[in-house]
Amino acid sequence: MGKLQHVQAQAAKKYLWLLAFIPVITALFFANEQQQWLADYRSPVGERKTIVLPDGGKIILNSRSAIDVQYSAQQRRIILRKGEIWIETQPDPLKRPFMVYTPQGVAQALGTKYWVKKEPKDVYVGVVQGAVKITTQQSQQQQLIGLNQQSRFNQNHVQQPVPLDQKHITWVSGFITVDAVALKDFMNQLKPYQNCVLRIDPKVAQIKISGSYPIDDLDKTYKMIAKTYGLEIDEYMGGYFKYIQKK
Repeated sequence: MGKLQHVQAQAAKKYLWLLAFIPVITALFFANEQQQWLADYRSPVGERKTIVLPDGGKIILNSRSAIDVQYSAQQRRIILRKGEIWIETQPDPLKRPFMVYTPQGVAQALGTKYWVKKEPKDVYVGVVQGAVKITTQQSQQQQLIGLNQQSRFNQNHVQQPVPLDQKHITWVSGFITVDAVALKDFMNQLKPYQNCVLRIDPKVAQIKISGSYPIDDLDKTYKMIAKTYGLEIDEYMGGYFKYIQKK
C-alpha cells in the first residue's frame, strides 16, 4: 500500500507543476510575442522564413524572429526586433550601406554573408564571407569582424573577434549542433523551435549531449536523444507539457 501511495504522490506532483505554470506561461507568451506582431516580417514557432530583399539580397529568419526592412535612397536598413537572422548581401548600384540595427548597436556589412543573433543584453555576429563593422549604440566603439570570425557586443563594448564556431549557424541548414552540452542547456537551445513547457528530472539534467539534430522534426530529435541517452519523455496535453527522466 505504501508503494502505491508513493506512485500516486509522484504522479500528482507532475500534474501540480503543470497547473502552476499555466498563468506564468500565458503572461510570458504575450510579452514575448508582442515584438513580432508589428514587424514587417516574422517567422512563426518552428519555422524558418526566407526573405528576398529589394536589391536581390536574402535574409533567412530563424524560428521566432522578426525584422523590419527599410530601404531609402541613402541606406539599406534592417531592424532586428527579435531572434536571429542569416544575411546574404548583394552589391548595390547606389552604393548604399547595408546596416543591421539593434538596441545594442549596428552591424554594417562590407560585402558579406553573416549571422546576427539578438539576445536581451548582447548581440552576436559571425562572418562567413567578407567582413562586418560593428558600432556600439552608446560608446560608439567600433570593431571590424573578419572572415570566419565572430564577436558579441552590447551598448558599450565589443568583444575582440574569435574564430567562428560553425555550430552557431547550422540552423540555416535545418540542424542544431552541440558538443558535450548539458541536457538542460540543450533543451534551452530547442526553445525557439517549439511551444511547450518542459521539466527535466535533476538526475538527468547534466547528461552531456552531442551531435546534430533536426530542428524541422523535433519528434525525431526527442526520439534520438531518448534512444541514445536512455531517457523517457512523457507528454501531456498533446505534447504541450513534457517531462524528461531516466528510463
